[in-house]
Amino acid sequence: MLQQLQESVIKRDAIGQAKGILMERHKISAERAFTILQDESTRTNRKLVDVAEQLIHSGQEGKDDESPHQANPKRHT
Repeated sequence: MLQQLQESVIKRDAIGQAKGILMERHKISAERAFTILQDESTRTNRKLVDVAEQLIHSGQEGKDDESPHQANPKRHT
């Protein structure tokens, strides 16, 4: 049970860090940054935490060099 709790905290921290990167990079709200992560997760059929960790480690927002959110990150704000 302790291990599950620790894993949950690590996942939450990674998502929060990725949100912060997007917020700073695009000058957007926390809610919009989370939506971008969710959209990328859905688009690539990957777990949200995996998308977040990719952004943290590579600095890239999408699996490809150009994410649809990079061109217009403020859409639907």
